[in-house]
Amino acid sequence: MGHTITVRSKEWEYSFLNMSGFTSEEERQALVKTSITTYLDRKKEGRFKGERYEGAVEKVKGYAMIAPGFSGVEFKATIENERGTSKLAVLVCESIPFGLN
Repeated sequence: MGHTITVRSKEWEYSFLNMSGFTSEEERQALVKTSITTYLDRKKEGRFKGERYEGAVEKVKGYAMIAPGFSGVEFKATIENERGTSKLAVLVCESIPFGLN
């Protein structure tokens, strides 16, 4: 996987499934955090906003798998910034502590 982030004192893994347009690391981090909090709050949609961008995420029904042993909740997102509109999809799952798998 390679990407981890801590949200609400838990470590989460994530991977982008696709990206179109240009987004900064800050925008992608906001998208991932919003996706995870949307999932934890049992909501279908979430919004995020920064100084020069804003976006929305929507939980896709069901789970997705990108490789054997890695599956999670899929979110589709749109980010608007000064460079235009970007469409992204991200897969997130709670990290399993080493030794438990």
